[in-house]
Amino acid sequence: NYLLMNLIKHPDTVKFVENDPSKVSLRFVPGIPDGSCDTLSVSGIGDLWTNTIKDTALMICNYRPKTYDIVINEILADPDPPVGLPSGEFIELYNTTPFTVNLEGWLIQCGNTRKNFPPVEMEPNGYLIVARDSMFRKYGNCVLLFTASATLSNEGSLIVIKDKDQRIIHAVEWDPSWYGDSFKKEGGWSIEMADPANPCGCLG
Repeated sequence: NYLLMNLIKHPDTVKFVENDPSKVSLRFVPGIPDGSCDTLSVSGIGDLWTNTIKDTALMICNYRPKTYDIVINEILADPDPPVGLPSGEFIELYNTTPFTVNLEGWLIQCGNTRKNFPPVEMEPNGYLIVARDSMFRKYGNCVLLFTASATLSNEGSLIVIKDKDQRIIHAVEWDPSWYGDSFKKEGGWSIEMADPANPCGCLG
């Protein structure tokens, strides 16, 4: 019923997920190599009434994010007075990879505030807004992790993103001098990375 098309391999084990007979867990040994994808063909699956699903093909990828794969791309720490942006703090993350990345169990640290991500996926080369106010959802993929209106210090702070294994994926210790303009320091302006593919500014 299940076949990885590129590897031409059936699963070594197929088990129903505990407490949910509508789902199965497939185990392939060896599995899909890291950093690659395969097509899973599903066919001949029927229910108790002999209804059979249509043949289905699913793209399956195996990728473990590395340092700088998810970057802190934009920061709005002082939203007042508003200047063309919503009146609320936010951090925008960017997925620099061609793979979907699930942030479940990842951690974001803003100064002394630490929050874990719920199940949320970032599409390949996609963005995720981390904020407090639901109004940001109209701007795209958004997760509401900030619980206070002043989570980000206006005077600069360390922001860290860690994966579920506590590996640092990206960190920024931003400073108000990055605005490069005394007027913008007064609020309402965000700071955005010039080149997400070069997060340290130290690559050729």
